[in-house]
Amino acid sequence: MKKLSIYEEVTNQIIAKMEQGTSHWFAPWDGAGAHHNGVTKHEYSGINILLTYFATMENGFASNEWFTFNQAKKLEGKIKKGSKATKIVAYSVNKYDADGKKLPEDTPDEEVHKVIPFAKAIPVFNRDQIEGLPEKECNPEESNVLVDADISSKLNKYLATEGIELTLKGDSAYYNRAKDAIVLPELTRFHSTEGYFATLFHEVAHSTGHENRLNRVFGKFKSPEYAFEELVAELAASFMCSKLGISGRIEDHANYISSWIKLLKEDDKAIFKASALAEKATKYVFNSFSADKAKIAA
Repeated sequence: MKKLSIYEEVTNQIIAKMEQGTSHWFAPWDGAGAHHNGVTKHEYSGINILLTYFATMENGFASNEWFTFNQAKKLEGKIKKGSKATKIVAYSVNKYDADGKKLPEDTPDEEVHKVIPFAKAIPVFNRDQIEGLPEKECNPEESNVLVDADISSKLNKYLATEGIELTLKGDSAYYNRAKDAIVLPELTRFHSTEGYFATLFHEVAHSTGHENRLNRVFGKFKSPEYAFEELVAELAASFMCSKLGISGRIEDHANYISSWIKLLKEDDKAIFKASALAEKATKYVFNSFSADKAKIAA
């Protein structure tokens, strides 16, 4: 049997989640904040946000910290019997000389003729799967769980900085690229405040694709490009929710599931591409939170 590539493995996992239904695909992001490596404190990004959250949902993990086997061992931790590792994705490159011979990883760039990037799977374990680890240091100042007023303030700062108009009316949510404007139903029409913010983040993610920002291709309604952009916005919204500790669900995305499944089945790198673009969108929005000046809309 042919061994699946990491792209195929991850894509098949995502498709399986989508086929189970919307409640299994769009994770109910918890208030623990961004998942990260327990030693380096590096926050996971892109596809690894999805992989660690899926594992959290399936296993009921309470922690957002992850360790490799060697990291846990170095801290005198022991993997609990029967624990299954979660595969995350790391990127590296193979280096070659002019004759096509593979070179050592530490070869200086000036001696390298060609590099070929590749993805590899890294098995990690959640803190809940490891016995004997030192207690996690709790620092209230490090918490990224915000109250509603804080989130509204940050989003309003992004909208003001970018000159994007937000109108609360009607019964549908959308981003108008031509007018560079977001329309959203009023808060009272949502089932929860978290659902309101998750949906607003989805439309904010679309706004990052404007030609004056990250300039993504939106495509015509029901086209593959349109479906891909919707996937990027959905992922970006989930990344933003996870970073802010919002336990929200986008309330109007179920109609896109079948088109996403088709997209992923045709291209096993689509979810990786979408995750990378979603991460860029997330960084773009979050960078504006600390911007000193607001742009004046024309």
